[in-house]
Amino acid sequence: MSRIIAASLVLLAITGCAITDRVDLALERLGAVNAQLGATNQQLAGVQAKLADATRWLDTATAKLDEINGQIDQTNKRLDRTIGKLDQTNGGLAATNGKLDRTIAAVDATTTKLGQTNGKFDEVNNRLGIIDQAIQKIPLLRR
Repeated sequence: MSRIIAASLVLLAITGCAITDRVDLALERLGAVNAQLGATNQQLAGVQAKLADATRWLDTATAKLDEINGQIDQTNKRLDRTIGKLDQTNGGLAATNGKLDRTIAAVDATTTKLGQTNGKFDEVNNRLGIIDQAIQKIPLLRR
């Protein structure tokens, strides 16, 4: 490396100012490029920090979503159990409705028979009224 530097110095001394001017210009340009690269590096560091924050936020959001999904799964299981119980209840209600239908039919039949019985009682009452009127006509049986 020291030979390269020495050779460069000799070459500079031989070629004079033109080369030093070019080297100075190149160094200035390199300095400007380095400054731009430094600014870009700072911007990239800022972007990387923002990306790291976003990644942490996404990790947190993903963990929360996993928790919510777990809760949804538990809720779905409870809903499935509830639906099963409702299905059993509906089956029981259907059986009860069938029994109620039979009971209503029996009540209707009983009501019809009671109507017939009431009709017969009315006939008996009418006959008893006739008999009572006949008894009233018999002087010894009057009240």
